[in-house]
Amino acid sequence: MKDDDKSKATKPYEVGYKKPPKSGQFQQGTSGNKKGRPRKIKEPLTGESTSEILKKVLNDTIQVSDGHGSKIITKGEAMMTQIVNKAISGDIQAFKQLQSLIVESSLLLPEQPKASQLRGLLVRHAYLDKDGNPSPEK
Repeated sequence: MKDDDKSKATKPYEVGYKKPPKSGQFQQGTSGNKKGRPRKIKEPLTGESTSEILKKVLNDTIQVSDGHGSKIITKGEAMMTQIVNKAISGDIQAFKQLQSLIVESSLLLPEQPKASQLRGLLVRHAYLDKDGNPSPEK
């Protein structure tokens, strides 16, 4: 058997289909795709906080068209407009979201009457006639 191994090793290499010449073959440990797949480039961290980035994005301007033409507004304004329009049209989730935004932003100022004060005003108004005088029959 040893003689057969020697005879195979001393035979000249046959060049042909799927057998390139030794000079054209890749060296061991070297890839055929020298450049290879490019590595993913990571975006550098800017050091800005999430709130700063969000403020910057919401203050970007966009062009929107409405019934009267087009105008340029911020993305934050466009977002709030959509929430209000959906709430008006009857979208419950948008209504709840709008309610929480109003409460968080303190749009209801302290000088505005609260719900209990409004109820009292309505009750008083129900007992007044059109001149503002108390009506005796009620």
